[in-house]
Amino acid sequence: MTTASASTDQAQYWRALRFYSKPWRERHGADMIAMMLDASDHGEDPLSGAGRRSLMWSGLRQRFGSGPYVWLWIAATLASLGLHEWAGYRNLQIAERRGVSGWDADRLTLTLALTTAVLFVACLTILTLSLLHRPPFLRPVDVSPARSWPGWIVLAVGALSWIGVPLVLGSLVIGVRGYRAGGGLEFRLLAILSAIVFAFQVLLVLPVVNLLFFI
Repeated sequence: MTTASASTDQAQYWRALRFYSKPWRERHGADMIAMMLDASDHGEDPLSGAGRRSLMWSGLRQRFGSGPYVWLWIAATLASLGLHEWAGYRNLQIAERRGVSGWDADRLTLTLALTTAVLFVACLTILTLSLLHRPPFLRPVDVSPARSWPGWIVLAVGALSWIGVPLVLGSLVIGVRGYRAGGGLEFRLLAILSAIVFAFQVLLVLPVVNLLFFI
């Protein structure tokens, strides 16, 4: 293979990595290309249609799992939750003033509360999936499936009560950290279920807090 053809091949591989963030390409791009060239020498085609799609989705997951995007989703999650709390509080105020139930108080604030609830769940889901992106080229870590059981216990205990929100948040952290450290799918499942339970617990607790402390 001539130097020119080798440079052309490498250029194709670099273009295939364009969906990854620039810092990732600078840090790991050369290693990734060396692996793909080695696979090509053994008869595989890393740049086939399926290979390019795999690189695209992997790159997008890495990009949206990087620091700036994670902080963006954290901000969006908190903003949607704050807006939901404000809309729910206003709706309860209007309901009390009119002497009706919250469902019959004000259509605008009720619609806003429901919309922001859906937005909060969506942002939290995307945030969780972003946090579950594993760093490239993991170092071998001893994380056995048995080590996920404390997280499952914390989730089970936290899910039994509305005031178990901190426990469910703890099980979410255990799941994310365990999966990113090289744990199996049981950690990923723990994180996703914890995020779902956490979202619904928060949405159920906020109206009760408004009734007890602000109305």
